[in-house]
Amino acid sequence: MSFSDKLDFLLNLTNTSNSTLAKHTSLDPSFISRLRSGSRKPSRNENYISQMSATLVKRCKEDYHLKGLKDKLQADNIPHKQDGKSLEAIVENWLRDSSNEHNSNVGSFIKKLDEFSFRKQSAVQMDTGTNYSHSPMQDVYHGIEGKRSAVIRFLLEILNSRKTHTLYLYSDEDLAWLIDDPKFTLEWSMLFMQVLQKGNKVKIVHTITRSLDEMFAAIKEWMPFYLTGNIEPYYYPRTRDVNFTRTIFIAPELCAVSSNSMGRTISNNLNFYLTDQDAVSALFYEFDVFLKL
Repeated sequence: MSFSDKLDFLLNLTNTSNSTLAKHTSLDPSFISRLRSGSRKPSRNENYISQMSATLVKRCKEDYHLKGLKDKLQADNIPHKQDGKSLEAIVENWLRDSSNEHNSNVGSFIKKLDEFSFRKQSAVQMDTGTNYSHSPMQDVYHGIEGKRSAVIRFLLEILNSRKTHTLYLYSDEDLAWLIDDPKFTLEWSMLFMQVLQKGNKVKIVHTITRSLDEMFAAIKEWMPFYLTGNIEPYYYPRTRDVNFTRTIFIAPELCAVSSNSMGRTISNNLNFYLTDQDAVSALFYEFDVFLKL
């Protein structure tokens, strides 16, 4: 197991949030999140590993906590909960032992989950001169700017439609395209809000590989959109690697956006804007199969 897998297991076992652990270790919650997702790796001599071990062991208050540790560590020498210091040492050594991680020839799976949120914005004058699109007739968009162009076109087409739709959204690709440019993020969120206020419905599968409290924190950030009453959220309950990632935005019988990428590499990927109804239907069928999971 990697350090991130071990830390995630301990946090879930003890029902400890990133912010709680951060408070007891004098670290930033975002740093804990990066350690947990695997995007940041600790060195073997970091002092905070000892602090983490002490904090998490103190939260092992029930017999099932010790059983969970015993099963995961495959160790019969797990001490009773009264012997906290010995248990701290065992957990600390387990966290510091990264030999399996270093010896792996196939590498660790990419596990980073970028949470994004749209905060309620005051009215902003839209810059209609912004050009995200290469051509209104172009169906293949390249890279990050291409993905932004395709998504803006997708939302505008829904807004210009004479009827309302149920949209189907999913993405586990790196969301840098969505959050790294504040101007685009604002435009996307405002258009999305208009889509919801027009009466369109949304079924979205959130990418969840973290603890339950983080999932609800992410949902809370989406509250301005949820308050429209038009979003129906789902999540896939099993951990999966994200070496191959996907974005699918579908408005059945109208249009769709689809893209694939390898891990976090999205700067050169192709994004397909689909209006052919056979293609849109095929993509919707694929989404529906995933939604049932």
